[in-house]
Amino acid sequence: MLLVAALFFKRTLLVTIAICSCLIVSSQKTLTHSVHKGKTTKESLSNTSSSPAVLANMFTAIRNASTNIERADIYYWISRNYADRLKIDSALFYMEKIKEESAKANYEVGLGKYYLAGAYVNYLKGKPDTEGYKKAAEIFTRHRDDLFSGIAYRQLARQHGPADYRSSRINSHIGINFLSTANNPGELQRAYYELGRSFFETFEMDSSALYLITALKLAEKINDPGRIFNASGILGELYLVADNLDESAKYFKYALDSRTAKTSKVEVRVRLGNYAACLMLKGEFEKASSILKEYELINEKLGDNWGLINLYRLKGIYNYESGNYPEALKYMKLAYNRSGEIINYSSDVKNIFFYLAKAEYKMGMYDSALSRLPYVTKISTQLHQNIDLLEVNLLTSQCYEKKGMADSAYYYFVTYAHLKDSLLSIEKEKAVLDLTTRYETEKKEQQIKILETSKEAGDYALALQNQQLEKQSLENEKKSQQLLLLSQQSAISKLEAYKQSLTLQNQQKDILKKQQELKLMSKENRLRETIAIKENLQKRIAYIAVFAVLLLAGISIYRYRQIRKLGKSLAASLVSLKEAQDQLVKTEKEKEAENLRLRISRDIHDEVGATLSGVALFSEIAKQKMEQHQDEEAQVYLNHISTNSKEMVEKISDIVWAINPENDSFDRIISKLKVFAFNLCAGKGIELHLHVDDSMQNLYPPMHIKRNLYLFMKEAINNAIKYSGAKNIYFSLRLMEEQIIACINDDGKGFNNSVSYQGNGLKNMKARAMNLDAKFDIDSASGEGTKISLQFPFHPIGGQQRAV
Repeated sequence: MLLVAALFFKRTLLVTIAICSCLIVSSQKTLTHSVHKGKTTKESLSNTSSSPAVLANMFTAIRNASTNIERADIYYWISRNYADRLKIDSALFYMEKIKEESAKANYEVGLGKYYLAGAYVNYLKGKPDTEGYKKAAEIFTRHRDDLFSGIAYRQLARQHGPADYRSSRINSHIGINFLSTANNPGELQRAYYELGRSFFETFEMDSSALYLITALKLAEKINDPGRIFNASGILGELYLVADNLDESAKYFKYALDSRTAKTSKVEVRVRLGNYAACLMLKGEFEKASSILKEYELINEKLGDNWGLINLYRLKGIYNYESGNYPEALKYMKLAYNRSGEIINYSSDVKNIFFYLAKAEYKMGMYDSALSRLPYVTKISTQLHQNIDLLEVNLLTSQCYEKKGMADSAYYYFVTYAHLKDSLLSIEKEKAVLDLTTRYETEKKEQQIKILETSKEAGDYALALQNQQLEKQSLENEKKSQQLLLLSQQSAISKLEAYKQSLTLQNQQKDILKKQQELKLMSKENRLRETIAIKENLQKRIAYIAVFAVLLLAGISIYRYRQIRKLGKSLAASLVSLKEAQDQLVKTEKEKEAENLRLRISRDIHDEVGATLSGVALFSEIAKQKMEQHQDEEAQVYLNHISTNSKEMVEKISDIVWAINPENDSFDRIISKLKVFAFNLCAGKGIELHLHVDDSMQNLYPPMHIKRNLYLFMKEAINNAIKYSGAKNIYFSLRLMEEQIIACINDDGKGFNNSVSYQGNGLKNMKARAMNLDAKFDIDSASGEGTKISLQFPFHPIGGQQRAV
């Protein structure tokens, strides 16, 4: 079954590779980076490497730049360099420099680069800026700047992403057309790589392979090891999903051979893990073993949970594929027990469930295998992994067949057969799609050539049109000069007529002047009368003003006296209020002390009172037995007294420890639990695994939370050590979204949770959980270990104090 599906995928990907080869041969345009004497060119600056040496060259170019336009262009690449290194403040500073230099030179393309740099910085800050990219693209397109038009559309494509794959891919194709014309293989490689990743995320493997192989060829052309590592690594994953193991191994090896000292250790570990899995599926176990050792070395340096769980998974696959099913089951169970720690990695968790189910099937554990397969079906459906769905249905059918349930086995076999037929139909459709893709690719290349030819013709026609416009402007200038001469002659005639009219106007002005002098004399007389009236009015206003000032002064003095009286009254009220507050605080402290004494009294009564009563009763019985010379029976009751006395001492110690304010932090709780648990585990030969969030160390919970949490965990660990028969006990304490989550796991014999047991252990834990208002769960089954979890709300605000 898997062989048939693999053959179909291999045939599809071979067709895809052929299409990629054709596309790469047709796009052999290159960009050379050149440095002139003492001056860095635009081509050399377009190398967007974020190394310090490149940045130093850019600053040298700034010092040598002679125009504002040159400086604006160089400042763009400096801003881009800082942004690529996530130095956002520096990127924003030099982005403003682009705007300043562009404004001085009225350089609109520089303004487009300002918008482009700003949108890129916002993208890195997680704030999409679609409008910024669109403004930049419009300016670059209008000025026929193919390189920056391509960059703008490529980065605009990343604004859409998973939310709108269609718009993202349209913008990617527009950017690729511009970058192909601009002869910039570096930016073109980025565009093809991002487009290939887009199709890989939607499991459109043929299209993804087409663009990723193109990106790989361009990375090889510019000899960039980091880009070669990324492109070949994704191709390895693509062929691994498609079950084409030979091609997958080839690309994984190529990626790992291309890594450098600067390559991310996390990325290298992912590639090593997938390469090892690929080699295991191919049956090359010796080579897979050496890759696994290298994986372990990197994993030890990184030291995270995902790496350890994935290592268990890989070792489980190794043993399963090599036929060692008991070992495979052991490692897969180790991975399964901790799979809750990597819940966000659904594909990895799915693989753990799947291989665990397959190992259990091989070991005859059919019911357990069937319980895990629905989860594998769910995740495989979400991820469109049809080959896994095919194998899940076949494995489910085989499990039911082994259990003798023929109807269920037949149902899942029919589902498997239908899915297999569907996959065959899909592969046929993909073959037709590959031929269509090849035809469309060749057609698009011809259209690009036609556009280039028509562009040259358009440039020539534009030059002719410019010449005609210049000729027309010269003729217009000649006509305007003739019109100017005629207008000058007309102006001379008008000037003579104006001179005559000016003489007449002067005569009229003399007459008007005499009339105005007469009017002025009459106005002076009226003005003297007005001044006399105004002086009388000012005297009256002065008298009124003096009266108003005296009145306001009297009112002010009265108000001052009233305010002073009010101030004295207010001061007396404040004194009495403070005395009342002090009395209230004193009362609250006394009440709090009383409550504390009541809690301590209740704890001593609950925890110690019953034990003391038992000791007294056993003492009386032992005394009677000794008087009756029944020494053996008396010894039994003396042993009870000894045990209860030790328990009483321990409980009193716990109460004293709980009320001591020096023990109020989680750090002290955890330290006391460590001492308790490690001593008991050492005596039983049990290995204790402890994991506590560092963020909880300096939090100070209230006393009732501290006491109930400590006693709950102490009871759970004590029960696991006494009754589970486990070799390992896992204890974790985490703070997640204002919830404290405590978990105690063991790999012991477990118990039937539906059966009620005598004893106070579980009752005490349930009581502690109720006191904490917590969710309390026990997950156990015979032979499968026990998992106890406690979850309750805890808000850390106000609990953060100085380190103990």
